[in-house]
Amino acid sequence: CPLKGKCLMQSIVYQADVKEDTRTSTYIGLASNTFKERFTNHQSSFKHQNQKESTALSKHIWDLKEQRKAHDICWSIAATAPAYNPNSKTCHLCLMEKTLILTSDHPYPLNKRTELLSKCRHRRKYLLSNLVT
Repeated sequence: CPLKGKCLMQSIVYQADVKEDTRTSTYIGLASNTFKERFTNHQSSFKHQNQKESTALSKHIWDLKEQRKAHDICWSIAATAPAYNPNSKTCHLCLMEKTLILTSDHPYPLNKRTELLSKCRHRRKYLLSNLVT
């Protein structure tokens, strides 16, 4: 487990520090399911070229692979927050991720500004169109 035994935690905002020769880039992401599931998806996107564009992190890792640069990824938990609540109509998990991206003072962030404009994807499972009768 890259999180020192905390891979089964849910509703977390995580940070991946990609260490290269001369610099360290940072990616901030979230996992509403367990981190283990999210980590497995990241590992898959690092191995399969058809998933290269799935995240900014995978795109960066593939760029490093193409340049044949050695790299190491250090994972950490940046914050925890509850996912979408249909009663309050708020997703504190998405808000926490956006806040951490905005307030990050890291010189080499991998997150894109378009991530800040995206809607909460956790809300979808509460929509009436997903109601099974």
